[in-house]
Amino acid sequence: MERIAVLPTSKPLRKKVTKRGKTRQTLNGGAIGELASHYDLVIVGSTASDQFYEYLYNSLPLHQRSKFRLYGRSFFADQPDQDESAQISGQRNVGWAQILQENHIMYEPVRKTMGEDLLPRMEHFDWEHLEDFVTDDRVDVLRSLEEIPH
Repeated sequence: MERIAVLPTSKPLRKKVTKRGKTRQTLNGGAIGELASHYDLVIVGSTASDQFYEYLYNSLPLHQRSKFRLYGRSFFADQPDQDESAQISGQRNVGWAQILQENHIMYEPVRKTMGEDLLPRMEHFDWEHLEDFVTDDRVDVLRSLEEIPH
């Protein structure tokens, strides 16, 4: 069965390096290699700059590039707004729903939950709780490197 990693943030792909008292971020090659070895497809989407994603893509070894699907700031900015008051969050909800559909990942756009008062509630898709809405057994939603199964 195909294994898919979904990263709703690019932070696990970066590490901080301090040289001569200056701290900067660089790509975490070990994390990228670990993801590529454990998963058949790695989907990364965040509002990190498109230049970061271009740099990431160009840094991937040629044999690993086909495993990565990268969605940067311009992808999310191009999504229609669902709600004027939560423009960025709405665009990311729409963007993540689009990413899941494009990659044939099963998810619930609306899910039924139980409230604290034990009454049923309907929760609409929220990218910040992506792992709660994805129902596909092939998928691991990863927010940190510690979540990669060994």
